[in-house]
Amino acid sequence: MSASKRNKRRSDRIQAERKLVWLRNKLGIKTLDEIKQNEITRVLVLAKGDKVLTAALLGIGKTTVYRSVAKERRKSQKSLQSKKGRKPTKSSK
Repeated sequence: MSASKRNKRRSDRIQAERKLVWLRNKLGIKTLDEIKQNEITRVLVLAKGDKVLTAALLGIGKTTVYRSVAKERRKSQKSLQSKKGRKPTKSSK
């Protein structure tokens, strides 16, 4: 396959993904990943930060809760850095 065909396919995929994001936002649809993240965060607040209790209440493994917290932390750090106009460094990921 030529490089131009690969670039065209990549461009088409990116355009399709953007359309899906736009449609989800317009219709107020959340992905299952977003729903899961929001629910873990909500229960974590109710459990006053107790990750083991959060996992037990949701019927999931505590590792899943720890990963979710780490993912949320990385997401908020990236958000803060983009507001300051700086690119994230390897040490802050």
